[in-house]
Amino acid sequence: MGLAIDVGLFQFEDLEPEAGPAARRVEMPDGQVYILRPVGGGADDGAPASPRDAPALPTGFKDLGPASTPDPYDPRVQLAAINALLSVRGLPTHDEPKDVPPFAPSGLDGFPYSFLHTLRRVMALHRLQPGQPIEPMRLDDDDYTMLDAFCDDPAARRCHLVLHADNCGYYFPIDIDEVVSDHDPRLDSSSEAGTGDGDEAGGGVDDVDDEIIEGGFLGSSLRLAEELREIAPLIGIALDGETVPPEVIAENERLVRAGEDGTWFRERTVWLTLYEAALHSSRHRAAIVFC
Repeated sequence: MGLAIDVGLFQFEDLEPEAGPAARRVEMPDGQVYILRPVGGGADDGAPASPRDAPALPTGFKDLGPASTPDPYDPRVQLAAINALLSVRGLPTHDEPKDVPPFAPSGLDGFPYSFLHTLRRVMALHRLQPGQPIEPMRLDDDDYTMLDAFCDDPAARRCHLVLHADNCGYYFPIDIDEVVSDHDPRLDSSSEAGTGDGDEAGGGVDDVDDEIIEGGFLGSSLRLAEELREIAPLIGIALDGETVPPEVIAENERLVRAGEDGTWFRERTVWLTLYEAALHSSRHRAAIVFC
């Protein structure tokens, strides 16, 4: 398993529901309730199928009836919920474009999670020990003590590269200083921020904050690009303004093919993919999606 990165996953034209059995709320044997969307089964004339067309549930599962709430995994629902959270906190919201040019990185659009950690380690060392030399992480080294220490530092709230889930979540092209988290200790149900537009989106702060953001953290692709430019010289990347010169890309391709220990091939691979994603996100006003 590894991390894949894309830009602009909210493609609304692909999200229209097809004819078929209606979505239903189902209680699992462990008590958890999920929305079940059966596949197919529509009548020939395109009308929704009747309940008897829905497949029988396994033993121990309880049918709670038609789903009256939106599917939380629908990107439109996620976007609306995150925007409600941003609005409650007085932060800019995001309008995702319907059509986004495909993201085609010059390097890899996916890599092992461990690659991502090596670049985050560089940022952690840079922030905790500014001015100190940093060496590439050895292939047999799994010491992330400094990265863990930085994540526990309040300063990490302003580091969009580091404070983000490994395998899921988003970066929006919005201008925010701090990473947004689902559960902000500075806000509670007594906060006046829960009134106004936030109430219309689903109630007070507690209602809006209930695991809205996949992965728990929402970053800014604008800040991500700035942070990547900040650490570029530390891993041997010399930019031409904000542009990555072709020779840098070619050199990284050589390093990846060689896979030599003691080189920056992992850190630079992640850097290039994230930086190009951040630029694509900024140009087209679209979200970066970790998946």
